[in-house]
Amino acid sequence: MDILLNKLAKAFGTSGHEKNIRLAIIEELEKLPVKYEVDKMDNVIVTIGKKNSDKDMMIVSHMDSVGLIVNFIDEKGHLSVDQIGNFEVKDFVNNLVVFENGTVGRVCCKKDEIKIEDIYIDLFVDEKEEALKKVKEGDVAVLYGNITEIEDNIIGYNLNNKIGCYSMIKALQYICKHNLELNSLEKKVHFVFSTQKQLGGRGARAAAFKLEPNYCLAIDSENTSDNFKIGQGIGIHVVDKNLIVHHEMKELLENVCKDDEIKSQYVFSKVGTDGGMIHKELCGIKTGAISLPVNYKNTLNEIISVNDIELLTKVIIKTITIHN
Repeated sequence: MDILLNKLAKAFGTSGHEKNIRLAIIEELEKLPVKYEVDKMDNVIVTIGKKNSDKDMMIVSHMDSVGLIVNFIDEKGHLSVDQIGNFEVKDFVNNLVVFENGTVGRVCCKKDEIKIEDIYIDLFVDEKEEALKKVKEGDVAVLYGNITEIEDNIIGYNLNNKIGCYSMIKALQYICKHNLELNSLEKKVHFVFSTQKQLGGRGARAAAFKLEPNYCLAIDSENTSDNFKIGQGIGIHVVDKNLIVHHEMKELLENVCKDDEIKSQYVFSKVGTDGGMIHKELCGIKTGAISLPVNYKNTLNEIISVNDIELLTKVIIKTITIHN
């Protein structure tokens, strides 16, 4: 498996606790001749090119995964939790989770009908005092398991949306490796690794307000369906829960895929991306979105096609150059 992809996938990071994944990304950026900054929302921002207010573009992928946050510890040492992000609670039950400090526990449910208020984390202790030596109220946890590559697929946990971050880094590596002049672009391109998408895209919203782009491309992942399958290319969003994609961005992405014979599909989503918050910032930002198809999104065994990942990276690179 690709070393960078494996490192990003295993880095801890749920909303408001993206430090580990942020440091992993920064470690890669420091190998490249680019400058980055970390803003007040802990977004990582890389800017290339020169100012052109008509074409400035922001490309964003969120760093955070879904997770659980401890809200109460009972006398038996069991941890009651709330959820961070939008996911099926049943997909966490009977699986292991890991806390930021490395503590591992098992998610259990008190009832046959699974609701968030009925699940708890068992730390394999017998009393509250023992549990408090490991975690405290307010601590967060994410799914814990293995990541592997089988044939042309990556199978693992918390891939949403570290795959998008991976493709953004690979795009930057390509630009640098092929000696493309970073300042030759007739616009500024901002690569934003955003925080707190699972809490409503708070990091991306703050970055958009700061950077003032005219265009934005949000990168995310989307559950597969009968009309959206892994191995069939990237997904061009038409509409989702919070965004009707701007026609200029939709046409740009269609042209990129057509000109370079990149397989693509259309996405009509019932969930949202960072684009849902970004397009309303300032006086409006022309926003598009692309997603990777994922089987079993936000579960212990998400499945993503290696070929789709490569196509996503190619689309990012071509979108920057074709829109110059």
